[in-house]
Amino acid sequence: MRNAVIHESIMTMLPSKSDGTWLSTQAIRARLLENGHEQMSAKYVLRQMRQLEEAFKVISMEEPGKRPIYWQRALGAGAGYKSAEHMPASEAVAFSLLERLTKVKLPKTILGDVDGLFDAARQRLKVAHDGGQLHKKWLDKIETVEALFPLVRPSIDDDVFNAIKDATFQERIVRVRYHSAKTKREKTKPEWKRVAPLALVESAGLMYVVVQEMDFPPDPAKGKLEWLRPALRLDRIAEVELTKERFNYPAEFKLGEYVKTKKAFEFLVEGEAFRLRLAFSNYAGEHLLESHISEDQAPPEWDDKKRLILTATVVNSLKFRWWLRSFGPDVEILEPQWLREQVAADARQVAQQYAAC
Repeated sequence: MRNAVIHESIMTMLPSKSDGTWLSTQAIRARLLENGHEQMSAKYVLRQMRQLEEAFKVISMEEPGKRPIYWQRALGAGAGYKSAEHMPASEAVAFSLLERLTKVKLPKTILGDVDGLFDAARQRLKVAHDGGQLHKKWLDKIETVEALFPLVRPSIDDDVFNAIKDATFQERIVRVRYHSAKTKREKTKPEWKRVAPLALVESAGLMYVVVQEMDFPPDPAKGKLEWLRPALRLDRIAEVELTKERFNYPAEFKLGEYVKTKKAFEFLVEGEAFRLRLAFSNYAGEHLLESHISEDQAPPEWDDKKRLILTATVVNSLKFRWWLRSFGPDVEILEPQWLREQVAADARQVAQQYAAC
């Protein structure tokens, strides 16, 4: 089983004749180790290369009087599991969608293993027989649209993104210079910090990495019972250095639980969850009869003004307040009173800004 995995990884990294380059046995070994494979000798890698050569998947070149052996992928030996002509059109559509939605989030180790499939899928959908064109057209019949007003998000440095993805996959510690809102505002250079990248999360068009701050371990004597695990925006990472130091992935960390309980991606969470009661007019909230505000949303009611009354438990965050304000005058907060007063004060301030109109 291990040999099969090694063979797949080797085939994805080897250049083809059209590339015009070769890889030495030592270079292949170095890349395998870099991609997270277990320690192995150069002799072991050479045996694997000879096996692939016997299967006509690779070709070798030895320069006269020199020790290194160089390798290329043999003509017709694709990097994926299937060549384009053997891939069903339905699979080609699936891999094309996968590439569209996830390619940017894949670390090099995984991308190397599936890039051949992406290439095969593109080639397969160029074929105009056996109904393949109907499959290809499907890709032009689906799209995703942001629910909120679309913003031009800050770009992420490719080197930073790739290093973070690789470190997250390989469970390696990185050193980063991270711009907080304060250092960004004051235009000061941030200090280096050692972090263990645990997970990647995309929220509202921004990409985050959840990290464990390695220089601030728990200290029960000082009342620190847990690791510091903030979510860092990738576009705010100015520099990153991939170290050789690996970390033990925390068994108690569960990404789904982190997102749900920490509310790290709700933006500026204030206080505990509370019971919310809203009155919607002009049909503004009818979509919430199907897409609920929360899991415990109560059955709908209608008051004597024919307004839709909905009750649910929410967390007071910046995202929540953006959502609430998006309804304008078509929603009234009935409960809690403190939120009703807060929104009323905001409305009076807005009215004052436009008093001269």
